[in-house]
Amino acid sequence: MRRGFLVLIMALAAVTSATAADIVRTPVWMTIYGSATCSGAALFKGDEVRAYTADGLLVGRFATAADTSEKYGFMPIYGDDPQSAAKDGAIGGDLLRIVLYRASEGTERPAQHMTVDPLVWKPATKPQRVDLMF
Repeated sequence: MRRGFLVLIMALAAVTSATAADIVRTPVWMTIYGSATCSGAALFKGDEVRAYTADGLLVGRFATAADTSEKYGFMPIYGDDPQSAAKDGAIGGDLLRIVLYRASEGTERPAQHMTVDPLVWKPATKPQRVDLMF
């Protein structure tokens, strides 16, 4: 019984670390927040607002924790760590692509409207409001 429990715990840890590894949390970031709706309705618990660079690197994620919400954030969008050799975040001037991951459908939907368009990555100490419609 203990061995089966230990195997289950190890499997869950592997899934969690694989999911968490999608984004490299670097010492450089910008933060966005705002309202978000999908087809005019609130987001559901588990939906994620995600930020990608133009080359497809996932650099930010905010998961909705409430049953329904028309707000998201504060979502850090990570920049490239100058101390690492690999590109692990956005670089100055990168255009960001914002999508909604619908957990219930397992699909991503691109933002149809953003109050800041284009959204360009730059390190910032002050959060930026970006309202989204998917």
